[in-house]
Amino acid sequence: RICTILDRISTEVDTECSICLETHRSMRRLGVCGHMFCADCLVKQMKSTMVRRYSCALCRKVMVNPRRP
Repeated sequence: RICTILDRISTEVDTECSICLETHRSMRRLGVCGHMFCADCLVKQMKSTMVRRYSCALCRKVMVNPRRP
């Protein structure tokens, strides 16, 4: 599921991650708000959420709503 979310997020190069503040060659721009993060930070954030409601680390706009059974 995380891989499919990352596939939908556009890739940028040589930009500073808003979470770790490092400059990375492969950045991800969120489609819902335009904020950018490195792939490592984005995956860590997605894995850390317990409810599977993925939201932007800066503005909290929801990227993916949880699926209901």
